[in-house]
Amino acid sequence: MIIVVIVLCFIAFTHFAMSVKKIYCLVYEDDEIAKKSLIVFHGIAWSLLFVALYLSIEIWPLEIGIAAWVLLVQLSALLVAVCVNYFPEKFASFWKCFCIGRYVSKANCFD
Repeated sequence: MIIVVIVLCFIAFTHFAMSVKKIYCLVYEDDEIAKKSLIVFHGIAWSLLFVALYLSIEIWPLEIGIAAWVLLVQLSALLVAVCVNYFPEKFASFWKCFCIGRYVSKANCFD
């Protein structure tokens, strides 16, 4: 269950990272990011973080669950930062294979 929380937090921070223009252009080379895509990316990310918080509170008592969730959120943010900076190709592949936000792009939804 802890692995699920870490994966959810990692995917959430991947969505937060994709709302940055430089990282978005890393994955979609010449595409501009749409304003509505940013809102959707943030909505997906916050939803995943809330689900991860709920699961961590289900695993442990309230205070310990929140503290563990904060630790796992920080770990996930660090992992995303490392992936973006040192493994950009793998980060782009992860985004294109596993993230919900890949379906949201200017060409697909928001013209």
